[in-house]
Amino acid sequence: MRRFATAFACLVTLSAAAPTMAQEAAYDVEGWHADAAQVREAMTTRYANLEWAQTVREADLGRAFAGADQRLSMLKSDREARELFDGFSRYLGDGHVRFEWPSGAPAETSTPSRPRPPCARVAGRKANVGKPIVATLPGYAAIETPGSALFPAGTLPLDGRKVGVVRIALFSADLEPKLCAEVLAEVNPKGGDCVDDCFNRLYYGVYGRLTLAFAEQLRAVKAAGAEVLIVDLTGNGGGSEWVEAAVRMVSGKRLKSSEVRVVRGDHWTKAYDRDIADIEAELRKAKSADRALLKSHLAELKTRRIDVATPCDGAPLTTGKPLGCDYLARGFHSSGPMASADPKALSGKSWASSLFNPVAFPYEEGVWSGPLVVAVDKDTASAAEQFTAIIQDNKAGVIVGSPTLGSGCGFTNGGAPVTLKHSGGILRLPDCARFRADGTNEVGGISPDVLAGFHANEGPRAHAARLGAVLPQAVRLATQVQ
Repeated sequence: MRRFATAFACLVTLSAAAPTMAQEAAYDVEGWHADAAQVREAMTTRYANLEWAQTVREADLGRAFAGADQRLSMLKSDREARELFDGFSRYLGDGHVRFEWPSGAPAETSTPSRPRPPCARVAGRKANVGKPIVATLPGYAAIETPGSALFPAGTLPLDGRKVGVVRIALFSADLEPKLCAEVLAEVNPKGGDCVDDCFNRLYYGVYGRLTLAFAEQLRAVKAAGAEVLIVDLTGNGGGSEWVEAAVRMVSGKRLKSSEVRVVRGDHWTKAYDRDIADIEAELRKAKSADRALLKSHLAELKTRRIDVATPCDGAPLTTGKPLGCDYLARGFHSSGPMASADPKALSGKSWASSLFNPVAFPYEEGVWSGPLVVAVDKDTASAAEQFTAIIQDNKAGVIVGSPTLGSGCGFTNGGAPVTLKHSGGILRLPDCARFRADGTNEVGGISPDVLAGFHANEGPRAHAARLGAVLPQAVRLATQVQ
């Protein structure tokens, strides 16, 4: 099953500590020119948002590449060169593009690197879950349940209605890393390595617990008498493919997921090869009632595998020339080959998550099925934008707040990072792009239906007050959507 990386968007470059100038060898300008050429080649063949960068962002990449080459010849140190490359990543305005630089520490050649512990792969540092943005507004009452440590919840009186609030700080197991240790003890009680099937049971076991805890909070809000639900995604930087299950829990509609297009080349041909092998294996043991669907899916996989293996050089875009081909290949949807499905109809089928990935999690559609408001801000990104876009495109709720960060789809199956030959820096580029119902690339961010007018230099209470001022309008619109 294809996994979307648990990577959170951030415009600040996530670089390892760079060596000081005193530690550096003499500045090798030709080496850096070679790295710049490598970056340019990667950008025009592996960067999923290249067309958006040129046409919507209006980044003049041809000029930027030429300017970088000229500037490199004027620099005096590796530190200055790294800063130049980092500036280029910020210039793109894409939260998933970044450089990671080596630390400069001596390589440990005598001791082989140890594999990361399984829980380090599932969850990182504990996230700051925080409180809902409306928690400082008059009349807010917190709901205390065991699930509140993961998904803080409460109610708020508003224009004669009781409004429920549930906060999702991240779509990630970082909400509570201790969950992983608990599940690991269950799936691997004897200790030792936890790979392959063991790791899959660990991963989906952890996210299964998040799913049940989220459902518990939604039911608690209903039990408290809420007539409208606010899902607070402010400051939510993203997460994993679990978002596809979570979003279906807050709407009574059968939601349709966004279209995904992908970069051409080895990364995705290998992904399709794995998918083809999986479906062929399922076909050999499938019941007759399932065979027609699996055969149809297999045929489509093979067609798209041919397409993704066909190259399309994006270099002409950087000089303002049209392409004679589609830069991106057609993928499927952010939920897999099926944009929408009844999870009950797929229950118990071993191949179900290969066609519709939300069923890998024990979710129930429409745990909350009433009027819905989703609160977002400038730090809402990645998977949180995915959630927001699905709600908005399906007309399943009302979005309130400020325009989101704009990071879109990120990395699938770990992505396809590019290691620069001279400096050893790693360039990470998104290998997929999600497209909205109107055909626009989600990397451009989500525009709310109701603007709150947040100011960047204000604190949480001021933000809450601005949101509170427009919530009545958002709630009225949400009740009309229903």
